[in-house]
Amino acid sequence: MDHLAAAAKALGGAPDPVLALDHLVRAWRDKHRWPELAELVEALSAKLTSGLTPIDPNLSDADYHAAWIARASEAASFELELLVPGMFRGPLGKRVKERFELLVRFEDDPRLHAAFARMITEPPVMASSNFGIWSRLFGMLTAAPDIRLRPVLERRLETVGGSSQFWPMLNQRCFALLKRLPERLPEPSDGEREQIAALRAQITALEAFDPSTAAARPGDTLAAELLAHVHAEPDVIEHRIVWADALISAGDPRGEFAQLQLARPPDQLPSKRERQLLTKHALAWLGPLAAVIERKTLRYEQGFPASAEVVFDSATERDVIHDPAWATFRALECNDVELLTHPNLRALRRAGGLGFAQLRRLCEHVGEPTGLYTLGPIIAEQLPPFELDHLRAAPATWLANVRELWLHLDDHNLSRQPSAFAWLFDTPLGRRLTSFRLSAFPFASGDPRGLDATVWLQAMRDWNQLERLRLDLHNVSIELVRDGLRAKLRVFSEFGSKPSDYHMDSVRTLLEGIGTQFDTIEFVSHAREPMLRETLVSLAKATGFVEYGYEHAPSDDPGVGSANWRARRSLIQRQERSARRRTRSRKQTRPIHQPLEDTPWFQLRDGIDRMRLTHGGWVEFSDDSRELWMHNDAVCGLSAPGLEPRWRLAGQQHGSYVSSVAIDRARARMWIGTGQGLTLLWDLEAQRALARARFHRSLVGTVAVVPGRELLLSCDRDGKLHAWQYAASDDDECVVMTPHASASLDRAADVIAVDPGGDTLALLKRTGEVSLRAVDELGRPRVIGNVGSRNGVLRWAPGGDHLVAAEADGGLVIWGADGTELTRVRLHEQMVRALCWTPDGRALVTASDCVRVSDRDTGAELLRIEPGRGQIGGVAVSPDGQILAVSAWGNLSCWSLTDGRLLGRYPAASGGS
Repeated sequence: MDHLAAAAKALGGAPDPVLALDHLVRAWRDKHRWPELAELVEALSAKLTSGLTPIDPNLSDADYHAAWIARASEAASFELELLVPGMFRGPLGKRVKERFELLVRFEDDPRLHAAFARMITEPPVMASSNFGIWSRLFGMLTAAPDIRLRPVLERRLETVGGSSQFWPMLNQRCFALLKRLPERLPEPSDGEREQIAALRAQITALEAFDPSTAAARPGDTLAAELLAHVHAEPDVIEHRIVWADALISAGDPRGEFAQLQLARPPDQLPSKRERQLLTKHALAWLGPLAAVIERKTLRYEQGFPASAEVVFDSATERDVIHDPAWATFRALECNDVELLTHPNLRALRRAGGLGFAQLRRLCEHVGEPTGLYTLGPIIAEQLPPFELDHLRAAPATWLANVRELWLHLDDHNLSRQPSAFAWLFDTPLGRRLTSFRLSAFPFASGDPRGLDATVWLQAMRDWNQLERLRLDLHNVSIELVRDGLRAKLRVFSEFGSKPSDYHMDSVRTLLEGIGTQFDTIEFVSHAREPMLRETLVSLAKATGFVEYGYEHAPSDDPGVGSANWRARRSLIQRQERSARRRTRSRKQTRPIHQPLEDTPWFQLRDGIDRMRLTHGGWVEFSDDSRELWMHNDAVCGLSAPGLEPRWRLAGQQHGSYVSSVAIDRARARMWIGTGQGLTLLWDLEAQRALARARFHRSLVGTVAVVPGRELLLSCDRDGKLHAWQYAASDDDECVVMTPHASASLDRAADVIAVDPGGDTLALLKRTGEVSLRAVDELGRPRVIGNVGSRNGVLRWAPGGDHLVAAEADGGLVIWGADGTELTRVRLHEQMVRALCWTPDGRALVTASDCVRVSDRDTGAELLRIEPGRGQIGGVAVSPDGQILAVSAWGNLSCWSLTDGRLLGRYPAASGGS
């Protein structure tokens, strides 16, 4: 179909801009996502949006969210631009996931891609809990590549961002997407250009859009009528079946979902397809109710929402109380009496999550008896309740059908003895009860304040109208059932096939004391896997029964033990937060986006009198041999050979300590990795930062410079190896760093060593594996040996003809430039912890228990130095070949390579500093 022609036809005569917009979006997808067509979509969408009423930006946060959800859940595609500002209206918190899910229903749309581009430029959320949103965003952009994103991604990669783990994640995804975007697109034909120009003229000539003229989609009216029948009679299954068939005919996925649920027995677990549909569409299906429902507690039955927790944060959210969609709910946990008593809740059979104050209002409510059968959990904070006199006086006629009540003790200091609950059965509501349930935490048999099952059994006989009494314990629930003259004990548990011995012993101890009081016993397991027969036999034997009943009823509802208490506690906390929000809710104006502050990451300090050297690590000389640089959680500059402190470069944010260093001597630049994943390029002459980049998500363990090329390498402890391109510049402008290539290692690298020619890099992993890779092909390794784990010593000879690595036992392995092993030598009795070459390449300096200078060709010892203080971590020879620097734990020293004399030590005091 020629969608460009169809769009032109829709805009001619009696214009239908909504239909024209749909055709333009389809044309954009079919025509390589041309930017010209994206401009037409955005221009026509702007015309349509100008006639719509926007969401009031001056609403308070909770009110705005409720209004946004209500608008988004029912929005048509031409209203998309009205929703985009909501993704940047803060504070977002957990709300962003709901907004994002409703926004991405309009996938593969140029307006949505423009919104994604703004999100990449101005990230609205950066918490790790929201990383899934970014995964989905980039997944959609990868599946539908839009060339307009190329400059957005390039600008993103030129900046560092903040100090959190969000920025390396974002940069990595931007880099991966950028590589997938096409460089250029096929050009439109002359005929297509004429069509685009004509459409642009038609859109410009359009008058203001009247939303009342937007035509409804075919089938919408019929589906709405059938849905009204479901809401009017929610217990009639036939209405749901006919409604689902109508949706399937219209291609609506909710019809398939409803059909799957209607065909599944209630006790059978949902199919994979059912779960997929629910995950993808549940939020949109909820409509305005999504703003007030706790999604984790939501359960669907027969195609419709049937149970959930509900919390209102604002007056705007409470407007949804009148929504007819409440008609299908059979269970609600909510402390809002107006909702619980609303006539729309025709199918409600259980109401919980309220306190005694709300229970009093329900008992005093006047009206035709509701269908409620169960009340609870009712949160008990005081026994007996302050409302006791009102509960005794209220006739509870509206609750005439209630037969079951569940009390939950929020305070573990409240009594668990039956006498503390006798008042309940002295009220009009209590005298009608046939079932009573009690839960608390801790409520274990070993607790001296806990349960005495025999006492409760006697209490059940005193409350002679009770047929069931259920007590939720630490890891099981027991239910005492009376059927005429016979008594049954039911034990509910979440035990899987193999419960722990600790839990088994606890339950056996409990059952041994009450088993003789019952005629039969039955076990009910809510775990995914049924209990083993030997487990059931063991429990039954503890109560004295040979025969027992068993039911396996898998459930996601936390019905027993500490999981039950945590669910109740979580609801109470949400209700308390909601009350605080409503109290402080007021109209307010908030900026759409607040830019990040550009705080300095590193600070250079001069004239340092005393520095504490905690460990010996990387050490290197300046080109003129007059300064020595050392890595010690910061980078320190000291005079050589006197070792007087001159400057210190340290991170100013938590975690931004220096973790690795490399030198680009040709350009007098220092390449730094940090503990939080930041990489920094530092100008040694101007003493300022040239560029920052955050492309790692964890500590940057090793960095390297590629000689002769504007290319830097870095590897983090997660095994991510990155190559960075940077533009060398002699002016005062900051250098631009951009990702060049990446590779994922199975283990992190301790050392990256690049040969002097700049063609090959050698990697030493933490496992001891040594491999070679071409600098331009990071993903193609060639393993040449293994020297044992955790030594971190690997160096190329100055001429690039040899590669040397230290073994764990004190030996050295030497390979040729092609990776061929040449020889193995042993120069020390203990592990070699550092090595370097003299500038002329004629001698090798190795450090273990001592420092040994050896002839390269013969291996003969030329000089031995005993630093004597601390474990050695690094060695370096000055460019003039006269001075040897040795860094050790707690000190740094300089020695003459001519005669081995000590030239300077820091700190000078014997005790250190």
